[in-house]
Amino acid sequence: MRIQNILNSARLTLADKDKQRFSDEDLIVFLNQALQDFCQRTKFLNEQITVEVAKDENIITLPATIILLTRVTWQGRILPFYTYSELDSFQNIAEMGDFFTYNNNINSHSGDWELKKGRPRAIIWDKRKNSVAKIFPIPENALFLENVSSSFGVVTDSKINSNPFGVLSYKFGVTSSILKKLELEIYYVKTHENISNIDDILETDPMHDIALQHFICCQAFLTNLDNQYTEKAKLQRELYEIYVKRVMIEVSRYWSRAKQFRSSYRRGV
Repeated sequence: MRIQNILNSARLTLADKDKQRFSDEDLIVFLNQALQDFCQRTKFLNEQITVEVAKDENIITLPATIILLTRVTWQGRILPFYTYSELDSFQNIAEMGDFFTYNNNINSHSGDWELKKGRPRAIIWDKRKNSVAKIFPIPENALFLENVSSSFGVVTDSKINSNPFGVLSYKFGVTSSILKKLELEIYYVKTHENISNIDDILETDPMHDIALQHFICCQAFLTNLDNQYTEKAKLQRELYEIYVKRVMIEVSRYWSRAKQFRSSYRRGV
């Protein structure tokens, strides 16, 4: 009903209550444009997800709706963001403390740092490819295993078989489920997914519906090249911009990592 109410309110301004000029499908196209513009400019929608990383893997595939990665934590520790260029820079490598002290064969100038394994220290992320990030260094195998105790002592020599549940075998029997998870908490700003019909759910706050209405009306008026409608479109755009700027100020002043939504993603193991 909420989407229908937005479209109905827009029709009052458009003088198209009987849907003679614009179908619901037409206005939904304008609504999707409004949602994309509003979310990208205001950075209003925040989400937190938990990503489980597989052994020997450092690539994090982020949701396609991501606009801005804001924070990543592992075991309560914030992992700083770096770009490939920064990690290639000797000056920045030096600032990262003991990242390369574990292996003197790693050359920070040659790009060999990409092969390093260890405990997660940073996240490699570039805005040019929002949906992909990497953990640096590659999580080492020891992070995924924990000692298994039995009446015969602690298992020190074991191997992982092909069982996806990570079963360890040894001469006194089998102990299962000893693979630890490496989980990252990821906070990010996202855009809105496209709406396909009036029964879909909007993630934006209802208080911003009026802004979406102004955008819809602006785009609808622009489909008519008559000067009279051009002026009406200009007015609707100005009203929309007022709302956008107000929300941008509120977000910059009061924004926190508090999420509106939370999801969990599991990578293959």
